[in-house]
Amino acid sequence: MKLKAPSAVGAVLVAGALAFPVGAGARIQTGVSSVKAHTNRADAALDRAVTLFEKNRDGRAKQSFHRSRREMGQATAEAARLRSAASSASARAAAARAQMLVADQQGENIEQLTELLDEVEGRVKNAIAKAALTDTRGLEQALAIIGVLLDQVPSQATAGLDAALAALFPNPQSP
Repeated sequence: MKLKAPSAVGAVLVAGALAFPVGAGARIQTGVSSVKAHTNRADAALDRAVTLFEKNRDGRAKQSFHRSRREMGQATAEAARLRSAASSASARAAAARAQMLVADQQGENIEQLTELLDEVEGRVKNAIAKAALTDTRGLEQALAIIGVLLDQVPSQATAGLDAALAALFPNPQSP
């Protein structure tokens, strides 16, 4: 299993979490924690799948790959539940943070999945390509949702969320 350095978005999200108003509520924080747990499990399962595919242990690799996809689906669904239940500015800020966690993981998945395409053949290759496409579309959708949510969050949370969003897609034209 290869170890990854923490993503820039993850570091900014931790810092940005301190800027959220205290009244966000236990249910919302539990939802954000749930999204984080699902994305962590998805990441670990995909890392394991990559390692297993590289070792030609395709059966176990497929299981880990499918576990990763299930966890991403659960993270995406939980982020959607948070968005739909967000009735206050602080709840929308938490929903944006959850959506950024999903987007960050989707970005990492896209990179790993496209690299993995060289290791596999046949139906598995099709499934991995489809997963990469799904995460690409999901990432685009997540960014659109985050943009809408950023217009509805408290000003003290905006800086941390903006920085996390910039870390997802750094501007290559800036110095």
